[in-house]
Amino acid sequence: MSIAAAAAAHRAEALEAERAVFRMDTVVRLEPGVLLQNLTKANAAKVKRLRWSVAEEDWFPLTRDSRVDRRFWMLLQASFYETYQRRGHRIFPHRVLDWVSLRTVAGGADVREHFAHFRGLPRLLEMEQNRYIEDWVRVFYATT
Repeated sequence: MSIAAAAAAHRAEALEAERAVFRMDTVVRLEPGVLLQNLTKANAAKVKRLRWSVAEEDWFPLTRDSRVDRRFWMLLQASFYETYQRRGHRIFPHRVLDWVSLRTVAGGADVREHFAHFRGLPRLLEMEQNRYIEDWVRVFYATT
């Protein structure tokens, strides 16, 4: 595959992931026969061990696992999300960040660069909206 074709494929993949998030579909879609890991009985310590036992390059692979919903990069991330949904994990109240106020408090420094290492977050933060969507936060927690 050429570099241009790979770049086009990556852009198409990112666009599909973005569309999936905007659909706000809380159902995790998988290829037939693929199962998620059932983490509903795992305690917090086990979940923490599972998450942090995965190397960064495996947690953020160059390409997504094609067997899983486009919002996720790997089956384990989708498993975390599904568990959050099933167990009804409550998320503490969040608010949309006011970048102008943050920049002012930071003495004029652009603080967005400090968030750039979270894949997909800079694009999400660029959106001109002032609404909070809890499912987006769940996907973020499951994938970071």
